[in-house]
Amino acid sequence: MKSIKLAIFGGRPSSWAGGHFTVLFNSAKALQYAGLDVEILNMCIDCSQFEYNIIDNIKILNIPSKVYRPFSLNFLGKISDLNVVGRIMRSSDYIITVDSISTFYFVKFKNKYQTNKNIKIFWEPGGNDLTCPLHTEICPYSNSYTETYGHAKDPLFFVTKCLPHILKSRKYTLYNTFIWPIYTSIVRKEIDGILASRGVYLEGCKLLGLEEKCKYIGFGIDENKFRFRSKDEVTEEFLKFLSNNLMNNDRNTLYSMLSKEYLFIGYIGSGKPTWKNVELLVKSFQYLARFYYNIVLIIIGREMDNLVNFLSGIEEDVVRRIFIVNKIPHTFIHYAYNIIDIFVNPSLLDSLEINTLEALMSGVITVASNRGNINDLLTKGINIPTFNPQVNHLVKTLKDIIDNIIHYRDITNKEIYPQVRKIFNLVSYGKRLKDALELID
Repeated sequence: MKSIKLAIFGGRPSSWAGGHFTVLFNSAKALQYAGLDVEILNMCIDCSQFEYNIIDNIKILNIPSKVYRPFSLNFLGKISDLNVVGRIMRSSDYIITVDSISTFYFVKFKNKYQTNKNIKIFWEPGGNDLTCPLHTEICPYSNSYTETYGHAKDPLFFVTKCLPHILKSRKYTLYNTFIWPIYTSIVRKEIDGILASRGVYLEGCKLLGLEEKCKYIGFGIDENKFRFRSKDEVTEEFLKFLSNNLMNNDRNTLYSMLSKEYLFIGYIGSGKPTWKNVELLVKSFQYLARFYYNIVLIIIGREMDNLVNFLSGIEEDVVRRIFIVNKIPHTFIHYAYNIIDIFVNPSLLDSLEINTLEALMSGVITVASNRGNINDLLTKGINIPTFNPQVNHLVKTLKDIIDNIIHYRDITNKEIYPQVRKIFNLVSYGKRLKDALELID
């Protein structure tokens, strides 16, 4: 049996949520379903000792990494015991990494740790990892991943257009401007294989001369965890974690609205970076709430402090129907989708994210901005409403859905839900992953 280690640079597993961490768990479970020996290596920034955790039947080894900022130049010298990591690597056939820091770490030191076994290192990139030399927020001069390739191919375009945007939005940093391009150039050169979850990554591989290393795997979502449930089934479980996490309004008001015929519009994810565009939901809801008295907005996730401050200028009757929840435990997130009637992903960069697919897998009416790779769904026979991420466009889209909610529920239940579960379940995903590893190997 092939031994696979999935590596990430992060904190304690109890704090994991969204993004790379969700991809990590989904990949681990899928490969386990495919009959492979799987273990997660966590380069843990707040762990004091080597220790094992088991979450969802996946073994996780926490490896203390005493570094405050993972993007600093001295990162590699801070892993507490390189020899232990070396022994782990020598017992592996494949290592799959899902974040840029651990990817750089393993490709750089692969030769040092190899003995008789030829370890293969695979990278499952995210965000704009393969499309821009700087890991930065979306550049206003490009409205899709594909156009962002201009950064990598045209130095003049980068200097005159994109660098000023970086300085304005993220400020000048050594990491953004110098270290990230060095990291990615080393990774691209030395990585054994690239596992592409989005179609655009295949285009990126082609433009960067990495076609032979790159295989499409798509996404995988845990169909047993994310599935249709009625609000009545999940309300009690959902409310368990709200006591300390509800950032505005109160638990009793939310409970009252959940028990009545209110229509919940929602988002689960992160409030930052700014391209997440979560404020668009509040602005659009502010308008819709004047005409629909039975709608509620609930936003759940990390980095929501600025959004709470944004509510101060909104009329009280509207704010009473807006609920912002700070963070959500990994064990409760699936219940959160089930209390939402209409899920919205307003991203300015790419609305084909894990949260969009989790909402679809949960049988929720789902709408997404027309940015990035959302058309990947259409090629698979999954046709969801999309909108230009501006207030008037989102308002028009939501108004149509609210006015025709029975029609949209019917389409979701009969057409979209079955197709999503057929394509994105973990068994299918595990087969795609295993096939990609074997093809590249």
